[in-house]
Amino acid sequence: MEIIQVSGYISEEKEAIAQNYLIPQARSSSGLEDGQVLIETDALQSLIKWYCRESGVRNLQKHIEKILRKAAFKVVSQTQTNDDEAEAEEDEKKQKKKRNLLPLLSLILSQSLPLI
Repeated sequence: MEIIQVSGYISEEKEAIAQNYLIPQARSSSGLEDGQVLIETDALQSLIKWYCRESGVRNLQKHIEKILRKAAFKVVSQTQTNDDEAEAEEDEKKQKKKRNLLPLLSLILSQSLPLI
């Protein structure tokens, strides 16, 4: 039986596969839109060089998916925080309105004016 040597992808090929296929697929599966997360070329090259040394792209795909899941979690958390802050501001405005109406109401009641 003869052993056949099959070469793996070089780093430039891995980068092209990641940019054209892996990142868009992972972005859509994590629920992110195009403008929300950007993986820069330098970051992708470092990821390939230091974390994905195998000949294929399976480990690279797992790392990209992990990064985009964390990014999606941060986007959702930030959106939730912004919504909570907006809700708190709205509640504060309502409380100020109530405080502003309270003296007027007490004035009307103190003068015993009939309300029509």
